[in-house]
Amino acid sequence: MNLNRFSLLCAAAFTLTATSALAQDKPGKPGQDGKPGQAGQRRGGAMNPKALAKALELTPEQEKKLEPAFKKLADARKALKDVTDVKEKREKMAATTKELMKSVEEVLTPEQKKKFDEMKKKMEEAAKKGKKKDGGN
Repeated sequence: MNLNRFSLLCAAAFTLTATSALAQDKPGKPGQDGKPGQAGQRRGGAMNPKALAKALELTPEQEKKLEPAFKKLADARKALKDVTDVKEKREKMAATTKELMKSVEEVLTPEQKKKFDEMKKKMEEAAKKGKKKDGGN
């Protein structure tokens, strides 16, 4: 049960990272409501490096320490682009996302860890809602 929950959280984090990263690369593009630059924010850009830094009020030193972890996530996402086995793709992204979350937690202050835990809970809840809408798949 806990493994399923963690896999779901990882999948949600991957999805949120991918969608927010794409949206953040195109500043000024209108979101669904027509407001500039809103497309990535509504989908929970928490795992986007810039959004995460802002949400957790990371110091420049903390951001620098996290650069390799986010690069690894981006590289893993690119490497899995051509993988057609959904289960394999999900497992590999879950492992990479788990490493990213561990890296993030290692550089956080106790106050930032509390905020990060809240963010993870929200992502997990959003993933559960999305799974229910998809019929539980």
